Amino acid sequence: MRRERVTSLESMNHKVKITVYRWAGQKWFFRISGECVECDLVVGQVRRLLSAHPDWPVELEVKPWLTHLWEALRHGGWHPPVVFVGERLVRQGTIATRAELEAAVWQALEADIEIQPGLWSRIAKRLPPAPS
Repeated sequence: MRRERVTSLESMNHKVKITVYRWAGQKWFFRISGECVECDLVVGQVRRLLSAHPDWPVELEVKPWLTHLWEALRHGGWHPPVVFVGERLVRQGTIATRAELEAAVWQALEADIEIQPGLWSRIAKRLPPAPS
């Protein structure tokens, strides 16, 4: 079953985006200049996951939480570090495990495959049933 997934992943054109909002940034006259060990660990965890799976069509985006406050809050990210895989909130306020991240990425990739069916599967759905 894994081999089928990998072959279908290689033909995908769309990328799944992992977004991490770190405890940093500035908004109006507020500025966060402290460091966040949890945020560093989460970013490192995601980078290790992506380096272990170089064939995945996944990209990492790291944003300062306070600078992108309204964007993070709109999706439900109240407490950094906030991790999103696609549009799905995976974890906030604590460090996401590698297994949790990997499962979320697989779900996003499989959902993208289901949304992007091939030409033959679209044609086959419209054909009448075979005569018996």
